[in-house]
Amino acid sequence: MSRLFVALSPPAGVLAEIAAEVGPRRVEWPGLRWVDDALWHVTLAFLGEVPDDVLPELDVRLARAAARHRPMRVWFGSAGAFPSLGRARTFWVGLNTVPPDETEVSPSAGRHGGSRDAETRESPRGRSGAFAEPMVRLAASLAAGARRAGAAEVDRKPFHPHLTLARSRHGDDLRPLVSAMSAFRGREWDADVVHLVRSHLGSHVRYEQVAVYPLGGRD
Repeated sequence: MSRLFVALSPPAGVLAEIAAEVGPRRVEWPGLRWVDDALWHVTLAFLGEVPDDVLPELDVRLARAAARHRPMRVWFGSAGAFPSLGRARTFWVGLNTVPPDETEVSPSAGRHGGSRDAETRESPRGRSGAFAEPMVRLAASLAAGARRAGAAEVDRKPFHPHLTLARSRHGDDLRPLVSAMSAFRGREWDADVVHLVRSHLGSHVRYEQVAVYPLGGRD
């Protein structure tokens, strides 16, 4: 058995921007359990415990699912919390998709380009990523492929593109923290491959890359 998930692995420079933004927040909120930077990723589909005899078919199905979707231009921005801002268990930064007809943000927008605020919309748990539909469709295809392959524990919760930054044991009010990071906007980057990852739990969590699947756009 293997504990598996499918994820995006952002470039090191993109993660460095988030780390610089989050650094002061770690000091200000010591009661949260901050995720180690080395473990940062964007989960697209959590597969749970997968029997070894399912892995060959899983490999075929995930490759097929990824190949049906085009690469995307994406960026991190707009913090939020699950299940609610006032009684939060998970603090995150959202992953947003750039529409295909939109060019790179002008340098005048800067790292915290406030001009892009109109591209986010409010949700009960924070701000939902703008133009997230392509990422949502990709995640749904990967999850469906995994289920067809025989992965019985695939998570069926609604998908919200995000990177988890911290967790709360007690359901803290994170509205001030979310507000403090509301202006953050990372650089744009190309999401063109997804990774199948094995999770090794224990006193020190470790992730092992199992396979890489290019996005292809063969609609």
